[in-house]
Amino acid sequence: MRTVRLFALFLFATTALAQKIPDWFPKPPPLLPPAGNIVRASTAQQILTLGEQLAPDTTLLIEPGVYTFDRPLVLRAKQNISIRSASGDPTSVTLQGKGWEAGDNRDDIIHVANCTNVTIAALTLAEARSYGVKVEAENAPHDIHIFNCRFRNIGVRAIKGSAGNDPNIRAVGGSVRFCDFENDKVPPATWLYNGDYIGGIDMMRLKYWIFSDNTFRNIKGRNGGGRAAIFIWVRSENIVIKRNVIVNCDRGISIGNPGVSTAADAMPYAIGVTILNNMISGGADCGIENWHTLEVHTDHNSIWRPDRNFNRGLRVGDGALNTISQNNLIHGGIQLETGADFAGFHNITNRLNGYFADPENGDLSLTADAAEAINHADANNGDPYDIRGRFRTIQPDVGAWEFDAPPTNYWVEPMRQVHSKFKGHRGTLAHFGDSITFSSAYWTPLTSKPRNMSTPVEKAYDLMRKYMRADSFQQKGPEFGNTGSTTMAWARDNIAKWLTSLNPEAAVIMFGSNDAASVLPADYEQALRQVVDACLDNGTIPILTTPPPRRKLPGDRYILSGAYDTTIRRLALEKGLPLIDYSYAIDERRPFDYDGSRGFQDTPGDTYEVHTLISRDGVHPSNTRAYINDFSDRALSNNGFTLRNYLTLLTYAEVIQQVLK
Repeated sequence: MRTVRLFALFLFATTALAQKIPDWFPKPPPLLPPAGNIVRASTAQQILTLGEQLAPDTTLLIEPGVYTFDRPLVLRAKQNISIRSASGDPTSVTLQGKGWEAGDNRDDIIHVANCTNVTIAALTLAEARSYGVKVEAENAPHDIHIFNCRFRNIGVRAIKGSAGNDPNIRAVGGSVRFCDFENDKVPPATWLYNGDYIGGIDMMRLKYWIFSDNTFRNIKGRNGGGRAAIFIWVRSENIVIKRNVIVNCDRGISIGNPGVSTAADAMPYAIGVTILNNMISGGADCGIENWHTLEVHTDHNSIWRPDRNFNRGLRVGDGALNTISQNNLIHGGIQLETGADFAGFHNITNRLNGYFADPENGDLSLTADAAEAINHADANNGDPYDIRGRFRTIQPDVGAWEFDAPPTNYWVEPMRQVHSKFKGHRGTLAHFGDSITFSSAYWTPLTSKPRNMSTPVEKAYDLMRKYMRADSFQQKGPEFGNTGSTTMAWARDNIAKWLTSLNPEAAVIMFGSNDAASVLPADYEQALRQVVDACLDNGTIPILTTPPPRRKLPGDRYILSGAYDTTIRRLALEKGLPLIDYSYAIDERRPFDYDGSRGFQDTPGDTYEVHTLISRDGVHPSNTRAYINDFSDRALSNNGFTLRNYLTLLTYAEVIQQVLK
């Protein structure tokens, strides 16, 4: 087995060297230590047997090695389970089928059926004729997550999402994140469609799925007619595809299909799809296409087309209704087919030679020659971060890359200068805010050590507890700068008093949920600037926090929390302030269903007991009891106060490490 494994690793390593993933591409965060029950497997038969017998709340850890399956691992009626490599390194464990050449059309590796909360992580799936992972939407799975896995030489689909005939049964809630897909083989002409029936991800009947931070290389058919790296269709709804790099695949991203579905489903194929901050280079057919869809938004993507089908950077087909495209940078064109309903804004299409660092190998980072793209995006409509997760500037760039993006530590030196003026006690932290800060669900729970922390987060927690004064956990009330029904104007009117009485070394500042109903952004900004300037003059480090998104309530004149987010981010950049982007983190985790006032009416519990990030009142964060002070990924997507505590802890610990110490 050891010899086979070394050969397999050598084969995959030489393929990766041919098209290297750019060094700047985000790395996956470390897996948490396994929770609940743990079982271990070190043979193929153990993996199949133990995997199919997993009890709820169990993790299957697979020891290093290459394991060949003679049948798929079938997961049915599983709840809260994980299957992952023991080391957390996807190169350490390879699960393989019968082989690209030797397998048949049933040569799959993993099937996921009627399961809830399944994570498949840190594995390599390779050399299977048919599917790597099959997610059976016809069996109504929920919360299926594939994380930091590698897929190598999967003959039909690396990830397949099947569908049945009932249009109301779907795979609800799921993600594919930080995975790497690559083939170094091309199907022979004897395979389906003359060797063109191959793709990366092909999924049907999805709802609330996210595909982010993945890489795809050389997913190609024999004649250039392969399916897309990411292909979503057949009654799918509310999908986000962001921060992926796609290189030399016949198609990049396909939403919908020009033909009729084998599932006999009604059009449109997909509703509510966001395609954002992706880089797509090469490929025989097209960069991004959509057919028979409703409300597909393509924003801030960078695309490099070869001469073949040069104009198909974006291809908008028949039945594509309300397709909106903005701030895309395309070496190529936008091809509109008959029946396309399309609106485009601030897109650049042309021969953009010299604009990109290494387009042949998928690195579409901008060069200084990209003058038409730099600082020419619509500043009011676009993502505030680029493909790396770096801040966009006040006047952002077109495409996925921000050329002059500030470094992640942009605030460190300015805050060191501010701190040099501070004359008070070390470790004093104030919290200025409305009821979301006054609540005992904010910050106070951290008096106890949270569960399920990764090693870096645990280090941040220990640093915070060692440095911060203990009384900062209990400072609740107007005299401490926080109480209900308050606005930024209240903070402006009282900041001098708080700075005198508290004299904090640092202060977390978050207002906006009450302002949003009646205060115009210009007035909000003016008050915020006065609060920030008073802190800076005192030598206090202001840690700005974007308020959570909120719905419009009866009697509200406006709903402007989104505009406040832009104001806060810009002020943080302008003055070099640390930022907790709470609003963005909520949108990252629950882009479509964060609002507990919509769609959660039939779930039991009080106002705050709702399994999303905003409570049933549509304003305050949720506080689901099961996830209080739990820093697992699932908890951070289901308890809004826990998510705020987590983000605040990480930022404050970084301020301590970089400035205060």
